[in-house]
Amino acid sequence: MKMVLLYNINGKKAIDIKLICHKLRVPFAVVSEGEYGYKLSQVLGLSSENSCDEGESFTEEMLYIYNLTDYELDKFLSQLRRKKATVSLKAAATETNLSYNSYELYKEISAEHKAMQNGENLHNQT
Repeated sequence: MKMVLLYNINGKKAIDIKLICHKLRVPFAVVSEGEYGYKLSQVLGLSSENSCDEGESFTEEMLYIYNLTDYELDKFLSQLRRKKATVSLKAAATETNLSYNSYELYKEISAEHKAMQNGENLHNQT
């Protein structure tokens, strides 16, 4: 199963991203604010767990990309750039972040994005 999750993306950009997904035969889902507390594995339908955590809402655009091949991911990202439908906050699924809820994912990737903009390393590597 492959999937692209869209957060807070509306208007022409949302249409463009959905068309790109359709063209690449990659399913997509628009995640509503009421689903932000569910683990990403639940939102993707990978888990039957039914727990929902509270968290702060966010309004920034975000994409979560699950299980695309390298080729599909490259095509998807190049099509986003070509259509000028870029989204600053993007994440690909990992074993770790599948256990995050959308609030936690947002906090993590927005902090990483800010650190990259400032030329910093968010996570210390030793």
